[in-house]
Amino acid sequence: MPVGEALIPPLQQVTAWFTVEGLRLTGLPVLWEGLHIIIPSGNFEVAAACSGLRYLIASVALGFLYAYLSYRSIWRRLAFIVLSAVMPIIANGIRAYGIVMIAHLSEMKYAVGIDHLIYGWLFFGLIVLLMFWIGSFWREPEEVMGQGLTVSDPSSKDSTIEPAVSGATGRYTIWTLAVILAAATGPLWAVWVDRYDSTSAPIVLSAPPAAAPWRGPEVDNDTWEPHFSGADTVVRSRYQWNGKTIHLYIAYYRRQRPDAKLVSSQNSLYDRKQWRYLGSEGRVQIQAGRVQWPFKATSLTDGLRKRLVWSGYWEGGQIVVSPYLAKAWEAWDRLSGAQRGSALIAIAADYNIQPDEAKVVLQRFVETMQPGLAAALASIRGDN
Repeated sequence: MPVGEALIPPLQQVTAWFTVEGLRLTGLPVLWEGLHIIIPSGNFEVAAACSGLRYLIASVALGFLYAYLSYRSIWRRLAFIVLSAVMPIIANGIRAYGIVMIAHLSEMKYAVGIDHLIYGWLFFGLIVLLMFWIGSFWREPEEVMGQGLTVSDPSSKDSTIEPAVSGATGRYTIWTLAVILAAATGPLWAVWVDRYDSTSAPIVLSAPPAAAPWRGPEVDNDTWEPHFSGADTVVRSRYQWNGKTIHLYIAYYRRQRPDAKLVSSQNSLYDRKQWRYLGSEGRVQIQAGRVQWPFKATSLTDGLRKRLVWSGYWEGGQIVVSPYLAKAWEAWDRLSGAQRGSALIAIAADYNIQPDEAKVVLQRFVETMQPGLAAALASIRGDN
């Protein structure tokens, strides 16, 4: 269960914030658009490699080791581990600010190529040394570190040693077998529930017909297209109302596989070559009849247009926003053998200045089209 890549987007946002605030304190005019930072001397982007995830992983690993070797108190160990997680995040923000300032002061001659990577490595070494120096002030007295340790005479023989060792070995063997059996339960159960897999049957999913006052669906050839690899079927359509356009994208998965997962850090709501992230607009809750549908709101731009995207996971006959909750639904479906399928639903509309302009259109679309969307997805699962 890889979880590290899920930390990249929030770490990128933190790094961008540190950089922008540092530039503003320095007195430089700065335009901040999502992960893009524009100053008079040039444009910068907080890329995934600049998120500081590598800093964080390496620092926490060293923090665990240092805490184990240096402290006996559990609270001192936990405090140092927290320090090892907080310091690299702050340090990476300072590093990014330093890179931008070096590039600005050198008229974009330095810190814009491989040299900014070398600078990052040296800076991380200094941060680790600083972290260890701070941790040295928490060191416990020698008598505490040595408490509970005794020296025995190697020439003396204790007849109780061998039974104790053999008893411990037996317990370790039992626990090892128990862990192996527990680990094998999941794969064996997956084989059992998939013995009558019907994935060979064709999947038919069509965009729902428009409900008044909307018109559509129409073929959507827009450049915006989420990337969800391995989907069993994909629907792309657009709808019109009062001169406004709604873009609909559905990626449906009948069954999760290693190369086809609805919730994955490899999936994305946009093609990063044509669109870029502007920011998160939080979550919205839309009341459609007796049903509430939550969505995650994201702002994007391709340089010419600004677009608000609402997205959610269709799991267990309902929309969920949390990827962790979506994963839990998938696990339950797999264990229970329900095979209900899951999907990503994304709808988008353009705006000129504020995302609220698009929010009104998206809300009207969900309120009108929710029954049709739910019926289209439910028909694949065979629900009544």
